[in-house]
Amino acid sequence: MKNLYIITGGSKGLGLSLAEQLSQNEQFVAVIARSKASSSKLAKGLKNFAVDLSETLNFDSLVEEVFSQFDLSQINKAILVNNAGMIEPVANVESLNSQEVFSNVAVNLSAPMSLTSSFLKLSTQNKLKRVVVNVSSGVAKSPIIGWAAYSAAKAGLENFSQNLINEFAEDEKTRIINFNPGVIDTGMQKQIRSSRVEDFPDVEKFKSFKEDRVLRSPDVVASALISVLVEEKLTGQSHVSISELVD
Repeated sequence: MKNLYIITGGSKGLGLSLAEQLSQNEQFVAVIARSKASSSKLAKGLKNFAVDLSETLNFDSLVEEVFSQFDLSQINKAILVNNAGMIEPVANVESLNSQEVFSNVAVNLSAPMSLTSSFLKLSTQNKLKRVVVNVSSGVAKSPIIGWAAYSAAKAGLENFSQNLINEFAEDEKTRIINFNPGVIDTGMQKQIRSSRVEDFPDVEKFKSFKEDRVLRSPDVVASALISVLVEEKLTGQSHVSISELVD
């Protein structure tokens, strides 16, 4: 029996590394992203679903479409990884663009909430064991100036994770994981480093992360998360940090 992994934001960064490693491990993988996941490391069993999470409203139809593309009788467990994220807008609060704020909260909070709801409902109907992974951030607890939208949305996602943990505490077929991946060497970090100091006062600090090789590679973080999902490390924990998995 295989597992089905549904990964949002799976066309780049951490999401793509997860898709690569899981598909090579002969797992079923569904990538939900605006652009197609494309890599020589991707193996068969992966399917792409072109979706802009800032605009999607019918998540029931999306999850139904994903499930319809796989033989559920061959699946032991369905895992949803809410990984997609966007940092924009990076600006002081009085300069925020309202459309960018709406898009940020949609991708970082509204979409994960709605997608999780549809996923839980439809996986119950299909009698699947399931796992929900919400990819959090340190800014959920320590907001950063210039990242008002991102910090607030990640705080909301972490609160949502805790609500799920409480709601499914007695459900043996459901596991909820709030995952803090730390700082990863991705396109988002590159974008952060290009910010203007007047918009983001800590930009030099983030430039030093790259220069001092503090950033972990997406492959390392993906491998660590997979150890939790496949090898079932830290089975009893709902809040998992990369620091617990990687030296």
